[in-house]
Amino acid sequence: TEEEYEQYFGLGTPELIKELAPDMTEQEALNLRKLKTEYYKKTFQSIKLNRPLIQLLKSAMHTHSIGLATMGSKKNAMSLLDHFGLTDYFDYIVTRDDVEKAKPDPECFLKVATHLGAMPEDCLVFEDSTFGIEAAVNADMDYIKIEM
Repeated sequence: TEEEYEQYFGLGTPELIKELAPDMTEQEALNLRKLKTEYYKKTFQSIKLNRPLIQLLKSAMHTHSIGLATMGSKKNAMSLLDHFGLTDYFDYIVTRDDVEKAKPDPECFLKVATHLGAMPEDCLVFEDSTFGIEAAVNADMDYIKIEM
């Protein structure tokens, strides 16, 4: 249902598997993650970009440092950014592969801020998930909720 989707939206795949299929073996989980990665690549053409957000990034990239913190894998995130020509919009990218803890833990946002030399209170997070908003709050960062 849409409510169930919203409940888990933004949760990293390993955490989602643990939540929805706690008895799944490590090998089964690995196979499921590989299958998801292959399916994900096939869906790029159906992804709709948030054009106003892209325009904002485009205009801000010349005057502000911009980081990306995603709970997607590095492989999936970079494939998607490359596909849409967005890689150069970001000065630093943190993926699920770069952190110990997934959102709502603030580790990903704090890692981006540290790399960019910014204090958390000087950062503004654009976020589309409840877990991400919680991570921004936990990092003491302001946020804007992005509706899709």
